[in-house]
Amino acid sequence: SFVEVSNRHFYESTELQRYATLFFAVYDEDSRALRYVSCAHPSALVIDRHGAIRRLEANTGAFGMFDQLEVTVSEHQLHDGDTIVVYSDGVLEAETTSGAEAGEEALLAAWRASDKTPVAELPQVLVERLSASYPCQTDDMTIVAARVS
Repeated sequence: SFVEVSNRHFYESTELQRYATLFFAVYDEDSRALRYVSCAHPSALVIDRHGAIRRLEANTGAFGMFDQLEVTVSEHQLHDGDTIVVYSDGVLEAETTSGAEAGEEALLAAWRASDKTPVAELPQVLVERLSASYPCQTDDMTIVAARVS
């Protein structure tokens, strides 16, 4: 598979102690099925139009840690109004000036305060809200969002 081949190339081209997390997904617009591989990545969130949350948890080991990666593909059925939010671990690890980490609950609180935001603007708004409350960052804060319409 694409992920297995990419993992091998990553493994061969980096130092042995280097690895990454990865969330790779393919969406079928006709069936509204999201097929994904999550290599030790923070759980992507699917939030339905009523605010119910489903976590798309890691289903495969870390990317590039070993030359062989046993890939598991999972599938989730999406519906009108579902929003998927994929984010880097730096989002969860951002801290207050006193050292408290943001965690998933801070991300969800930022989303709840922004749930009417157009999806194209949602990643920037979430990063701004989180950065205001958790200004100490040692890693990137990357957020990708999409909404089924």
